[in-house]
Amino acid sequence: MSKKIFTGLGILLILYWFGISLFIGFGQMFSYIWLAGGIFLIIFGRMKKSVLKKILAGLMIVSLCACAVLEIPIIKGAVSEPDRNADYVIVLGAKVNGTKPSRVLRQRLNAAIEYTGSNDTAQIIVTGGKGTDENISEAESMRNYLVSKGVAEDRIILESRAADTGENLEFSKNIIGDTDKSIVVVTSDFHMYRALRIAEQTGFTHISGIPARIDSGLIPNYYVREAFGVIKYFVL
Repeated sequence: MSKKIFTGLGILLILYWFGISLFIGFGQMFSYIWLAGGIFLIIFGRMKKSVLKKILAGLMIVSLCACAVLEIPIIKGAVSEPDRNADYVIVLGAKVNGTKPSRVLRQRLNAAIEYTGSNDTAQIIVTGGKGTDENISEAESMRNYLVSKGVAEDRIILESRAADTGENLEFSKNIIGDTDKSIVVVTSDFHMYRALRIAEQTGFTHISGIPARIDSGLIPNYYVREAFGVIKYFVL
C-alpha cells in the first residue's frame, strides 16, 4: 500500500515540476527540487524496511515540520496591508525579458498602479539593476511599463544599480534621504515577509507592504523556495 502511495505522490511531484517548467521555463533551477523529490519518493516507496529507510522517513518528517514553521511568517507577510497615505512606493525589481518586465514583475507593477491610483501624492521608486541576460535595467523596464499604463513620468524615480533586495532598499533609502518618511514596499506576496525585515534592518521606521499576488499554480514552488530564502537571511 505504502509503495503505491509514495509512487503516486512521486508522480504528482514530477508532473508538477513539468507543468511549472512549461510555464516559467526549464532554466529555473529551484523547480528541479520537485523533480528530485518525485524521484526520491518513488525510490523510497520501493525500498524494503531497513534502518536507512527509517532514518530517511525521520528526515522527511523533520523537514516537512521545519518548512511548515517557516511558512507561518511568510504567509502572514503575504496578507499584510499597506499604509494608505505613504510618502513613497518602492517597487522591487525582478527578471526582465529583453526590455519587457516578466510576469512576476508585471504583477508587482500592477499592484503599485492600483495603490497609487488612490494615493496620488506618493512618489514611486522603481529599483533594480541590469542583469547579464537583460537588455535594459529592471528600473528602466518598470518605468516604461508604468508610463505605458498612464502613470505620470514625473512621479517615477529610477534606481538602476541594485542587484538584490538589500541593495534595492539601501539605495532607495539613499534617494529618499529621510528614514522617517512612510514607505510601502511592493514585492511578490511570498517575498513580503523577508523584504519588510530587510527594510527595517536598512533603517526605515514607517514601513508597510503591498503584496502582489502570484499565479496560484506557482504558490507551492515560490513559497517553498522562499522558506530557503528565510533560512539564508537569518543564517547569513
